[in-house]
Amino acid sequence: MKAWTQHQPRADQLVQADQFNAEMRAARSSMMSLDRTQMPIDALTSTIAAPSALHRFYVTELVNGGLAYPGQQNTEIDTNVETEGWASATFNNYTGGWQTFATLTLPAHRGGSTIVELIGTGYCNGIDHQVLPTTGEVNNEKNLSVRCRVNGQTVAELLGVPHGVQTFRLVGAVQLPPGNHEVALDWRGTGPTANEAVVDLSLSKPIMRYHLFNMTFSAYARFR
Repeated sequence: MKAWTQHQPRADQLVQADQFNAEMRAARSSMMSLDRTQMPIDALTSTIAAPSALHRFYVTELVNGGLAYPGQQNTEIDTNVETEGWASATFNNYTGGWQTFATLTLPAHRGGSTIVELIGTGYCNGIDHQVLPTTGEVNNEKNLSVRCRVNGQTVAELLGVPHGVQTFRLVGAVQLPPGNHEVALDWRGTGPTANEAVVDLSLSKPIMRYHLFNMTFSAYARFR
């Protein structure tokens, strides 16, 4: 099993980079309408057309929902965590599954190749990741995944931020027709087991589990 699929194995995962390249070439060759590169020489150049006729750049610093740090996920927050806990998700309020933390619109798209990018920082608490077998409890490997969907289709996905704090950069490409397009940004953490610790007894506070912050989304559209 490839390392990048171990947290959420799938039967249809690509295993070689050339497979991705082949899919992208096939998608581009199937685009309908006339591309600028197929037009007569100098029929349409950057000096003739306005920049917005050739490409468009969208960028959004994700809102923080009134929280202390910019670009945070605010779908599953626990304000009862300790002060340094960033109002993160805990097993008091999060039991697993994908959560959409932002929805965006790419307006006035004219059709063509679009690159999407999500950068940010993820936190994953590895407590109870591995327990002593003599206790009768079970291991529960923790991971935090992030994905970007365009019109409901997963375009890019990070399967598992390692334990601790790590910055990430998620990039994907998709061919889009003209019109407005909806983008959804999701996160998913490993859910709890029956023996999972929920409260830090020394602090009488919920244990922080997952968090995302400092996130910025951008998209670059090259029109046909």
